[in-house]
Amino acid sequence: YDSTDAQWKSTLKVDVDAGVYDFSFAKLLVQKNGQNLSYTVTTEDGTPVDKNALITLNAAISNIYYLIITDDQVLDANGNKTGSVIEITYKFELLATKTSLPAPTWTSTTLNGTPYIVVDTKNSDWNCAVPVLDGLKIKYWSKKQNKEVELNLADVVTAAGLSAGLQNGSNNTITITVSDEYSLQITTTGFKTNDNGKPVVVNDKLYFTVSSSSNYVSTSTTSRAPSISYVFTDANNSDPISLSTSFTVTYADYKSTQYKYSDFCTGTLTEASSSCVTPDTLVTLADGTQKRIDQLTLNDQLLVWNFYTGEYTVAPISLLDNHGYSTENVTTLHFSNGASVKTINGHGFFDVDLNAYVLLDEFNAADFVGHSFVNQVGDGYDTVTLVSYEVEQRYVEVWSVLTVEYYNCILEGMWTLTAAQVDNSPAWLMPYAIGEDMKYDAEKMQADIAKYGLYTYEDFEGLCTYEQFIALGLENFKVSVGKGFITWAEILYLLSIHV
Repeated sequence: YDSTDAQWKSTLKVDVDAGVYDFSFAKLLVQKNGQNLSYTVTTEDGTPVDKNALITLNAAISNIYYLIITDDQVLDANGNKTGSVIEITYKFELLATKTSLPAPTWTSTTLNGTPYIVVDTKNSDWNCAVPVLDGLKIKYWSKKQNKEVELNLADVVTAAGLSAGLQNGSNNTITITVSDEYSLQITTTGFKTNDNGKPVVVNDKLYFTVSSSSNYVSTSTTSRAPSISYVFTDANNSDPISLSTSFTVTYADYKSTQYKYSDFCTGTLTEASSSCVTPDTLVTLADGTQKRIDQLTLNDQLLVWNFYTGEYTVAPISLLDNHGYSTENVTTLHFSNGASVKTINGHGFFDVDLNAYVLLDEFNAADFVGHSFVNQVGDGYDTVTLVSYEVEQRYVEVWSVLTVEYYNCILEGMWTLTAAQVDNSPAWLMPYAIGEDMKYDAEKMQADIAKYGLYTYEDFEGLCTYEQFIALGLENFKVSVGKGFITWAEILYLLSIHV
């Protein structure tokens, strides 16, 4: 019962990929107190429907019907029939879906200009309008056209019929929906919600605006990096896909009003997937058994290496991402012990020769052939050699996993580390020098902390919960920033994707 519409509702979803079906209302039984009730059926516009007629479900359709039910089983407080008759209207949606339709994919992830947010060093009265759709393109299956189409996201403003002016008041999220086709959610982070990040439509273009009214972005806060994220969902039961970018905060001398709506534009967006593997990759659990990565759940405990104590320990999963199906270059790494790991966009492995995790991908794998890498052997470890690799383009499901606090896990028996595609990856996850027995060098680690300090939760308040701050080990990221392994802007970008 939908209290908002004051109406009884029901939906029957049928997967027509599994076959072609006929539906008949004659099969429908309506009862009360064990007694059959009579009913009639109409279409949404009130046209009567023959209950014995067959409705063939052979396409992705959504039909609305109304069941007009005659209830002659009205009882009094003693359970006796009153003789009254009540008519009940029941809204019934018959939905046929095609689950094997192509999932949406990004075909262009570069904005036609990603403005710097420019702070004027001589005049505090400034504003900036950040265009958020121009140049972005996505391919999805259109229900209305019954084919795959490429959508220029700049066109969604017109398609959704958004009027000119401020959208959603002062909210920093806007959802654009085109009926029975798609929805696009756009969210800003790093702005102060009440004062900045307001979505506005000007000349059929969508912008997010920022201002200096709260002094949130100023010459003293140029390290901050406001970001915008996108979530696109088609109308075909596909998983949503996401995208995110950060904007650089910089400053310059005042030059008339050219910074009121800045047009110096650079930059490329990066898709949400990063260091990944194929779905058949085996992950070692806490008890030493193995499980395919696509069968993991967030309740699983994984075996990890503790670089603080130099021994194996157990950690829960902090991130388990299914990035969906896409055409990727799969790099299969072959090691001397017979282990093979199929990676996508590179993956971190512990290189004994360099005494650190390194990101192996299709472009640099040749440079690491002959290097020694660590694999698990019972309660200890051994080294094996990368002997060869191969690259094959495949349409494949993409997965990645990260563990709480320790980050690493064991894939196909090898010590591995999922690392995002940023510079100096994966060094920023583990900024401390490793000494003997695969342990952090305690003396050097304390020297790093004394020099660079550690983040506290106050640095991330509003960006994540305290539990997420601890689970992701964010306090050590200050050392990573200090050593130049990662920037604050890149940290905000990663949080916008995963948290």
